[in-house]
Amino acid sequence: MKKLKNMLSDVGYIIETIIIIAFFSSLAVLFYVRYWPDDSPVVTDSAANGESITFTIHDWEPININTASIRELQKLDGIGEKRAKAIIEYRKENGDFETIEHIIEVNGITEKVFEGIRDEITV
Repeated sequence: MKKLKNMLSDVGYIIETIIIIAFFSSLAVLFYVRYWPDDSPVVTDSAANGESITFTIHDWEPININTASIRELQKLDGIGEKRAKAIIEYRKENGDFETIEHIIEVNGITEKVFEGIRDEITV
């Protein structure tokens, strides 16, 4: 009887684990469907066994700090709504940035913030 209880306990543990994995897998799929861009180009190739494989190509372009919207600027690491608004306000008052380094002149953009976004921005 004790062996049967242990076995049922183990089965219960396995079922709980499967349910947890299924739950988190469904969350991952929902996140993927909700946040993955729909307009990404797709390339189809064939595998060694003859089946077709589909690849999604994502073009990455740096964000132009002279034309970016608040929403686009917020995609940058360390740039929230307040800093994004400060960047746009700076552009209105001083004109376009001549180089990416000039973004440091914006109130709230420190050297550390700039180093975090330097490879993600352009003018």
